[in-house]
Amino acid sequence: MGKKEVLLGLHESAAHNGQVQAWEADIKAFETLKADYEDELRRVRSEAYQVATMYAVFQGVILTAISQRTLLTCSLSWSPASISISASVAAFLVIADKLKSIGEVEEDIRTTGLSMSALQGCLDKVDEEGCELDLDTFLPEVEYQRFECAGYRFILSRDGLCALLFLAIFSFVVSCFSIITLCKHCSRCN
Repeated sequence: MGKKEVLLGLHESAAHNGQVQAWEADIKAFETLKADYEDELRRVRSEAYQVATMYAVFQGVILTAISQRTLLTCSLSWSPASISISASVAAFLVIADKLKSIGEVEEDIRTTGLSMSALQGCLDKVDEEGCELDLDTFLPEVEYQRFECAGYRFILSRDGLCALLFLAIFSFVVSCFSIITLCKHCSRCN
């Protein structure tokens, strides 16, 4: 069957025209949904960067206070070290949650893309077969799996592990610097 006959047959079939219009409307709705998910992904990433920046600034404040060391002695070295570790734990939990959210949103974007592809495949099939296509048996088929741990996979990705490793190393450096600096300049320890 030629392209001209297919298009002419589709034009004459109200059921096929209605189904094509419904699928096209669904594709537009999925495009809007995908754009919303992409906006949410940018927002969550921005929030994760803001938390990491606030964490780095807070650790910088601790380092600045230690380096001035006017009133601190080694007996108080637990204070900046514990503050640094507390900030690290809080930042770790918030960033892990943001990484989980990023993973979930990326999974939503992927499934939306699969749904759009399935609908586009249906439209292509209608263009090929025209009104001979049996609409009662032909439905969009989407093969995707949604895992409950989809967001946690992102935490274990290369980017997620690097972010969490950065937090751990930076916290360790600040804590060690606090203790070593305060003990090195303490009159009782020398």
